[in-house]
Amino acid sequence: MINNIIFDLDGTLVDTIKDIIDSFNKAYREIPRFINIRIQKKYLSLPLSQAIMKITPSIQASELRTLKKAFINHYDSSSLSKTELYPGVDDTLKFLKENKRRLFIVTNKRARPTKRILDAFKIDIFDGIITSDSNKGKILTKQQMLSLLIKKRSLLKGTMMMIGDTEYDIAAARSCGIISVAALYGYGKKSNLLKNGPDYTIKRIEDLKGVISRIERRATL
Repeated sequence: MINNIIFDLDGTLVDTIKDIIDSFNKAYREIPRFINIRIQKKYLSLPLSQAIMKITPSIQASELRTLKKAFINHYDSSSLSKTELYPGVDDTLKFLKENKRRLFIVTNKRARPTKRILDAFKIDIFDGIITSDSNKGKILTKQQMLSLLIKKRSLLKGTMMMIGDTEYDIAAARSCGIISVAALYGYGKKSNLLKNGPDYTIKRIEDLKGVISRIERRATL
């Protein structure tokens, strides 16, 4: 039985891209030489520092600190008016919960904006949430977050599944020895996702029900 289902947040459950880009644009205006920088969507699923260094490889340490602080200030005070729940997410989560699945989030977001988003959409269905700052403020990689969740909850790897929209989600799931599902509707490039060899792919969140059914049906044969 797939009893423990782990979701990435951005690009998997919610589309946050417009609010994130707005906050990055405001933050970059505080550093004159980057005022006209183009924010590339493909980097926005990375942890904040990594995303900044990908967007602006020439950034200096002092500028990085300034930009991180500015982004956090802008994003944490954002109205989140442009953030949207992907179609079918609400019904799919409720279906899984009604069928006795434990649901978790593992996200590169910090705890504060994660809570704000879940509160905004009135989602109070998760059994546990691991954010990038869950380990006493030390920034964790996706693999480290998954490992922390497994350890904290004493989860059996054979009962787990990870759903994410980037190659980093798929690689983390594989490294931790759990089933990986690539969400092809999210931010990640399809070719990069497939290159990392996900166990399953879905074109919409509702497809997850069929994936779980197939896995469990095979297990009984």
